[in-house]
Amino acid sequence: MLRIFNLEEIQLYMDKIPGLVDLLDKKDPFFSDQIKKWIKGLEDILSNNHLYISGQIGALRGLLISAEQGVISNEIQFVGQPTKKKVLNATAGYVINQAGIIVSEYLQSNRNRINEAERHAQQLITFALSKGLISEFKGEKANTQLLKNIWQVLRTDPELLQGVINIESLVGPYDALIILDRTLSFNEFFLN
Repeated sequence: MLRIFNLEEIQLYMDKIPGLVDLLDKKDPFFSDQIKKWIKGLEDILSNNHLYISGQIGALRGLLISAEQGVISNEIQFVGQPTKKKVLNATAGYVINQAGIIVSEYLQSNRNRINEAERHAQQLITFALSKGLISEFKGEKANTQLLKNIWQVLRTDPELLQGVINIESLVGPYDALIILDRTLSFNEFFLN
């Protein structure tokens, strides 16, 4: 299970793709070097998070290295004579595209899980507020201990316990507090 912090770290790294595509569009002479550096960074982030897709990204990096050595991959098509620069740029463009697809598909299932936990949290907080269970905390400055206290209040109410368990089963206890914080902030629960 990918934690929220790690998902957001990977997403921030993926947000570099439009800038890399701009380099290709501008025919930047160092485009393929930038892609190679980017794909290695992506591979490292995924590997550090023990994600199996790091191997797929590593294979794409290998494809780019092969192109640097003059190998034309079957996935690359050309109009006209394939020069070394064309091969390298076409392969780098292919690598960006495939990396984007692989990582986006992997992240989507995690986003769905987190979105579901956020929906549960919104319902849970709305119900808790209507019952007056957490009113005593309203307006306090958000911090970890306050979030733990609120979570414990939610956990001790028999009507809300199942919602707490659902959220923790989706994201774990640590990320449940992050979702609680975001949900309360969205509801303007805390003072700015």
